[in-house]
This record gives sequence, C-alpha cells and structure tokens, in this order.
Amino acid sequence: MSSQFDKQNFENNFRVTYLIFFALAAGQLLILIMFLFLINGVEIPDDNPIDNIFTFIVPMVGLTSMFASKILYTQNILKAQQTDSISEKLKKYRSFKIISWAILEGAALLSLVAFFLTANYLYVAVFIFVYGFFLFIRPSKEGFVLDMQITGPVKETILRT
Repeated sequence: MSSQFDKQNFENNFRVTYLIFFALAAGQLLILIMFLFLINGVEIPDDNPIDNIFTFIVPMVGLTSMFASKILYTQNILKAQQTDSISEKLKKYRSFKIISWAILEGAALLSLVAFFLTANYLYVAVFIFVYGFFLFIRPSKEGFVLDMQITGPVKETILRT
C-alpha cells in the first residue's frame, strides 16, 4: 500500500461526501413535501400569467442544468486526474460533485417554487426528473476510482473498504 494513502482518513472524508449528498437530497424532498402540504386545497386561477412564463422557463432550466452539471463535472475531472495524491483527488472529487449538485438543486428548487406559486403539477414532474438525475450522480467509491483513474493496490484497497 502506498504511503500516500491513509485508509481511515479516506473513509472519513468519503463519509463526509455521502453526508453532504444525503443532506441535499433530503432537503429537496422536505421542501417538496412542505409545498405539497401547503398547496393542498388551494384554488389557483387558470389564467395565471406567471404560469405562462414558468411553463417554458422551468423545463428549459431543468434540462440545461442536467447538461451543464454533467459537462462541468467531466471537464473538471479530466483536469484533476493528473493530481498525484489520493487525498487531493478526493478533495477535488467532492468539490466537483458539490458543484454539480448545486446546479441541479438550483433547477429543482426553481421548479418547486414555480409549483408553489402556480399549483401546476408540471413543475413537480420537472422536479422529479431533475431529482432523479441528482440521485443518479450520487457519490460512490466505484465512481471515484473510475473518474480519477486510480489503479493498482490503492484501487483494490478503496473498493474493499
């Protein structure tokens, strides 16, 4: 095993990455549940002008955020693969994941706010797609090893932990 690799430190740092992800995911779900509860039984007029605007903006922002988060993550990971130390790679991996999650969470929250303002369930559907993509890019040790192109005994140690 490499002297640069501290298994316990890696585990603790990766656990923090999981914690950040699950906190962001839970926050989005809590906001959805809160808005569903608040909207329940509220009468919203059909000719709501803000709904006409959101009908085009919210799905476009949702799609754009999914593409942008994936593109930015991929570009940043390609640059970070040349980093020597595993701890540096993990720090960069976490940072790039947080950036991707923030982009997606922004689109998800926009769709939830649009839903709250208009009571149009189209925005809940957009939220579900964005949230599904958010869950799809969760952190994993396998993803870390693949994205950062880690090989050799360090790879085996990471995947066994």
